[in-house]
Amino acid sequence: MKEETAEKIQNTTDKLRSEYLNDTTMKLTSTQKTAIQKLFENGVERAATMLNYLTETSVSLQLSPLQLMSQEQLQVYLHQRIGENSVSAVRLVIKGELSAIGTLLFPADASEKLVQVIATEQRRKLDLDAVTKQTLNEVGNIFFNGVMGSISYAIRGGITYMAPRYVEGKVDSLVAKSRAAKPSPILFWHTAVKIEPKSGNLLSFIEKFRGRDRSKEILFFFQIEPLEMFIKAIEKVYNN
Repeated sequence: MKEETAEKIQNTTDKLRSEYLNDTTMKLTSTQKTAIQKLFENGVERAATMLNYLTETSVSLQLSPLQLMSQEQLQVYLHQRIGENSVSAVRLVIKGELSAIGTLLFPADASEKLVQVIATEQRRKLDLDAVTKQTLNEVGNIFFNGVMGSISYAIRGGITYMAPRYVEGKVDSLVAKSRAAKPSPILFWHTAVKIEPKSGNLLSFIEKFRGRDRSKEILFFFQIEPLEMFIKAIEKVYNN
């Protein structure tokens, strides 16, 4: 039964990939992809710097190369990666000249690791659900503050956004449906979270993480309309 399900998912993925590769709506040049990658890498580096002030360990965040996906492709991939379980995420909504939704999704193993590293002693006194929600909400807010710092520098006005908020749900509810007649591709990254000891804190680090995996992965995707306007703005900054 499991083999049949896996084969069905793979067949669906192959079909969606074929349809998307043959689509003629919008393709990005290597120069455009490089500009987008630089912008988000700068933002994530800022976020990692802020995170390091909160922890006794050194936390690094590293984006994978940019991938472009349709809404259908992203849903299929997330179903493969997450399954049918409810998952934690932090979501940012942008309005104005550009309309966008950014989602930072925490698979269960990454969620557990981040709570272990970042939650304060006072926060650990709360029940696990409350600790998880507060900690991941804090991580998401720091992450998006870094990203929005880079975006705001490139766009220079014309956008507004509310504070990111913590959400939970199944995969389908976390991929927003675009209202555009020809939706732009979704920007997608795997984000590696690596934990290392800070100077002078090696012994406590070894004791805390002895025999445990210190590298986890969170998922980040950004849906923005119109993508063409966004690219034009950031190319002026990151390709000059």
